[in-house]
Amino acid sequence: LPSTLIHGIYNFYPQDLVPDLANAPAWFAVEIAADGQIFHMENGTVLGYQQVLNMKTGVLNRAVLWQSPAGHVLRVEFERFASIADQHILAQQITITALEPVEHLECRAFLDDERARSLVFVPGEGEKRISHWTDETVSAETQIATWEAKTAQSGYTVKLAQQVNVSVGELFPAVDGNSPGQKFVVALNTGESITLTRVVAIATNRDTDNLHEFVAAKLVAAVEQVFAARLLPGFV
Repeated sequence: LPSTLIHGIYNFYPQDLVPDLANAPAWFAVEIAADGQIFHMENGTVLGYQQVLNMKTGVLNRAVLWQSPAGHVLRVEFERFASIADQHILAQQITITALEPVEHLECRAFLDDERARSLVFVPGEGEKRISHWTDETVSAETQIATWEAKTAQSGYTVKLAQQVNVSVGELFPAVDGNSPGQKFVVALNTGESITLTRVVAIATNRDTDNLHEFVAAKLVAAVEQVFAARLLPGFV
């Protein structure tokens, strides 16, 4: 399972043998659809694929040339990193290029609570997907989305906040259950691109007594810092 694990944030699930690192929401989650056809490696045809990890900068680049079942061809480029300068900051940039016209390109970037699940071994039941979280609170505005929750047994509080920007078009809040985020819908002609950039701040009550102010300040600072502008030039 894709995991977002935070140092020191353990929780004990009843019937499990030992405490686990609690899996937080996937901060990099994104859903893309071209005229209703969902972008997925197992849906349609992958015409090309490349993945590169820059060992010097820590930036992960992935590019996919994808053809939908209906024949639309997209080039989707992903770039993401966890900041070395500040352990509370993560960033992602996604560029979608239409190689054929797309009337209805939809993209949602969200904090995926459905992936905030862990695999545990329960005697007599085997492996089981469970959530370590309780008291979940989410919010979404035009550019900002937040997720906050507490581990059920150990009582740690974790908060994630993201700020999203797009190079063209408008963003709208999008909340699905406990998964908050933003989305856009645009039309692209052949050769046109749109870039989505996301900066995420994450912290726990081990870092501060005031999570709301701490995370908000970290997010603002990260957006304004020169490193974000240099590594993610689509962000303004």
